Amino acid sequence: MSTIASLLTTLPFPAGQTIILIDVGARWGANSPWNQLDERYVTYIGFEPDEEEYRNLAAGRKSVNVEYLPVGLSNAVENCILHVTREPGCSSIFPPNSPLLAKYFLSERWDVQTKTPISTVPLATILDERSIVPDALKIDVQGAALKVLQGTGRYLDDVLLIDVELEFCEMYRREPQFAEVDSLIRRHGFELLDLNKYHARRKILDSGHVSRGQVLFADALYVRSVDSFYDSRMSEAERTRKLWNLVVMLSIYGHFDLALEFACHEKSTLTVPQKVAIGLSIRKHTAIPGWKLLLFDYDVVDKLGFVLSLLANAIQIRSRRFGWGSDQGAVDSRYKYYFTHPILRLFRK
Repeated sequence: MSTIASLLTTLPFPAGQTIILIDVGARWGANSPWNQLDERYVTYIGFEPDEEEYRNLAAGRKSVNVEYLPVGLSNAVENCILHVTREPGCSSIFPPNSPLLAKYFLSERWDVQTKTPISTVPLATILDERSIVPDALKIDVQGAALKVLQGTGRYLDDVLLIDVELEFCEMYRREPQFAEVDSLIRRHGFELLDLNKYHARRKILDSGHVSRGQVLFADALYVRSVDSFYDSRMSEAERTRKLWNLVVMLSIYGHFDLALEFACHEKSTLTVPQKVAIGLSIRKHTAIPGWKLLLFDYDVVDKLGFVLSLLANAIQIRSRRFGWGSDQGAVDSRYKYYFTHPILRLFRK
């Protein structure tokens, strides 16, 4: 059993309560770290405007807590063109910036194959119709994140966590980039918690050579700040519900320390036994095993581990030749808790 799964089985999470996750750009369905959660913890609504992908997702649906909608989201009701690319995951309502992308390896992934008319609506409209208040937003819409967030309206002040793909350069023509989206999110009481960066390599130096590459986009993780959460007006019951969801969401992303800070805050509405249970559970499942401390907690061993990580990264030739690699793929990555292979479980903590 994984660290996350075993942790959740020991938490006194309220029976029948779920985290409401809105997945905008739901191609391939829920992925890490959300696929670590048992379906009883999540009410999942995925938006996917590509009709073919929507049909595939709907056909593979296995839980009553999962729903897919063939709807495009934006900041207004409007007609758009979906530029479907050779690599479908690169499709966007914004046309690819071909002159820029052509500088990098694998730019053919952004070759537009078809242009499909779609209609978009603001997310707030859907939430109003269903009387749903989301706990988390996961947004992967290739340059259209700002439009989606603007279309969330007043509900953005109720969201607890945002996992969003953001670009640092104009990969798609006229797309809003990181700074603009980051500014909007922060104005609503969020703080940046983590970045999983993706680098691309220029073709001017052929693939038989080594180069770091340029960071072009990242998966950015935002969480409502502790002060914003506790300063906001809500009933005791609602704050307690949100606290439990925060503890679980931060845990699946590996931010156990912040989960504990939310739960044990002086204004927390959790009971003393609940705080104790959460603290014991997190400490139990995140503790570094004693045998590791005994064998490995030395400067010499630490330096040896660093050398071994450099060696391991050096032989990852296939994944590094053309770029578009991410922090998540590095041997010394902080994201290794996503992995579920039995051998890798020894190295998680």
